[in-house]
Amino acid sequence: TATDRWRITPPQDLLDALAPLVQRAAHGERLDSTDLQPFVAHLEAPGNPEGLTPGVLHQLQEALEVAAVRAIMPTLQAVQAALRTGQPLPEAAFSAAVALTENLPRQRYRSERTVQLAQYSTPLPLALAAQALLGPVGAGRTVLEPTAGHGALVCGLPADAAITSIEYDPARVERLRQALPLIQVVSGDALK
Repeated sequence: TATDRWRITPPQDLLDALAPLVQRAAHGERLDSTDLQPFVAHLEAPGNPEGLTPGVLHQLQEALEVAAVRAIMPTLQAVQAALRTGQPLPEAAFSAAVALTENLPRQRYRSERTVQLAQYSTPLPLALAAQALLGPVGAGRTVLEPTAGHGALVCGLPADAAITSIEYDPARVERLRQALPLIQVVSGDALK
């Protein structure tokens, strides 16, 4: 019944709940919006018969992006390790980022607020390419990510670098701090 539904309130709980879904995508399973339906019951307010409302859909999309960034982290760490040791980039890294991105349910919802905040997350393959262009990051290096979003551009960078990310949206700031605890996250407008 509606009163038996539990809500996933801490963002970390939703990330943990979505992790198996993201792993299915990482292993080649093509997912769509119907794969998100089991999570709707846990996010909607009890007694809400509407199901996948714009607010619920936005919560799922945001959490799915963070879960995907967390899932691709070992791949990005392997890229950084190769760069630091002068080895060629792992050939499978870009393919893994493309496959994960293509296999996740498509992001179809943009609210007025997400457009206003210019929340257009960096696709995982582009994040991997950007890190390869950045080159090896290690001790003594400083990295500033002025529009952090969900951290795709800094995910996987080594802990011995000084990494600061700036994000305007307080909800994204909290998710980023939970997903990437070794990165300093500043809440605010990078232009200020």
